[in-house]
Amino acid sequence: LDEESLVLPAIFEQPGCLRAFPAAYSKLATELAKLGLRRLADIRTNGAFSAEWLLNAIDNLPLAFSCPAINFLKGANEGKAAIVVAAGPSLDKSADWLVKAANKACVICVGTALKSLLAKGIEPDFVIIVDSDPKVAAQFESLNLQKFAKFKLLAPLQIPPSLLERFKER
Repeated sequence: LDEESLVLPAIFEQPGCLRAFPAAYSKLATELAKLGLRRLADIRTNGAFSAEWLLNAIDNLPLAFSCPAINFLKGANEGKAAIVVAAGPSLDKSADWLVKAANKACVICVGTALKSLLAKGIEPDFVIIVDSDPKVAAQFESLNLQKFAKFKLLAPLQIPPSLLERFKER
């Protein structure tokens, strides 16, 4: 599917209903336009990165077969609260609370928040990385993973092979 073949839904505006419910029609038109823009962004993203994602996935296949399947997580943290951490200004503002709460909950963070958490003495249970950009892999090069035994990597095959290799025991 490419941009030219993208067909946005049309709204049949029955005149009587349009006069009776102009706000509803306006909201519907706005939401359909947003949906079309999101779909267009998906098409452009897939077009720009699909070859890179495919090559990364092929390169990562041998290592992927030695990793546990996602179902190893089923029930792993049952009954525990979860804290999901992303990078940003609120991470620093929440640091004291996170330090106290981290041992009582399952901590899940995005890759960009990992170094900040580790610097605060918080080792997450899971790190999620989904970006295929080699710059993402570069941000982990200086990280000494041997110091941290707990966290597991959750990632698709499309991440850079160097990153999956670095986290291969996780």
